[in-house]
This record gives sequence, C-alpha cells and structure tokens, in this order.
Amino acid sequence: MKREEVVESEFKDLTRLIAGIPDREPPDGLVDAVMAGIRPKRAPWWRRLLQRLYRPVSVAPVRLIPAGVALALLLGLSFYFGFSMGTKKMAPVVARVETPARETSTVVFTLKDPRASQVYVIGSFNHWSPKGYRMHFDKKTGTWVLAVKLPEGRYEYAFLLNGKTIMPDPKALIQKDDGFGNKNSILIVERQDGTKTQS
Repeated sequence: MKREEVVESEFKDLTRLIAGIPDREPPDGLVDAVMAGIRPKRAPWWRRLLQRLYRPVSVAPVRLIPAGVALALLLGLSFYFGFSMGTKKMAPVVARVETPARETSTVVFTLKDPRASQVYVIGSFNHWSPKGYRMHFDKKTGTWVLAVKLPEGRYEYAFLLNGKTIMPDPKALIQKDDGFGNKNSILIVERQDGTKTQS
C-alpha cells in the first residue's frame, strides 16, 4: 500500500469514529456562565472620538427652535447694549485718581502733527487707556488740544495717533524708554494754585 492510501484510510476511520460519537446537550447554565465571563472591551478615547466624528448626526428641525431663539435673543441683547454704550456722551476729561478739585492742576496737552486724523493721550494717569482722553483739533492753530486735571505727581504719557502709532510728546523735556521699543514723555505736576501747567 502506498503512503497516500494509508493516510486516506486512517482519515476515513477517524471520520467514522467522530461521526459515531453521540451528541450531548451542554449542562444547564454553561452558556450563561460563559457569557458572564465575557466583558466588552472599552475602546480607547481617541477611537471613540473618531467614531463620534464619523457618525452621521441627524437632528429634527423642531429641536433647533429653542437654540435658535436663545441665539437670537443673545445677539439682540449684545447689539442693544453695545449700541447703547456706544451712543453715550463722553464723560468730561478728569483724571481717574479721586482727588479734590482744589488739589489738582490743569495740564494742557498739545500736539501738531499733519499725519494725525485722530489723537488720544495715554499715560500712567489713565492706565494707558485712550477712552475718554481724545484730543480735539483746533482749526485756527492746527493743533490737537486736551486739558486734563491731574493731582501732583510724576506721570509718563504718550500720544496715540490714528489708533496705531504711539509717539512721545516732541515738546517734552524728559523722555524715557518704555522697554518695548517706544519712548514715553515724563510730566511732573506741581500744585500752582489753579494755574495751568503746560506739558
């Protein structure tokens, strides 16, 4: 007998033996015990995120109505408050330091610059904020002018031209580097019994 025939004969005998084994039912509770031992694996966070991004989202238009109403209300309120704040008259120019009027001196800031279409005074006395410190253009002299009441002290200041260029006062006797590539002018206010102090 050839080797292939022997192998085939043994395979047939083995098949007959397997086919002759009687079927038995699994014991009660085996399936439940096996299923209880199997715990679903939790996918890593990045995979769950990708699945959520690739999953199509369907939203009923009726569910969007409350969000749309809330958004419209929020936009309306922000427009109303923004508009009403923008239309308020500018407060008179007064230093933000709470000081009795008799202890302040009036300082007149002036600037001649043909490039300027809008000028603000910013400095240590107003926390470098241009709000409320806009200079007014005097057509007769061609000069930007602003009078500010300040208490005694030493202040640094500069001019903000056209909302973007910061420059020191060209008439100031003392200037100081601000550490950011600009120069600030130095102003020293001394009480002079109500007389004006020129910057």
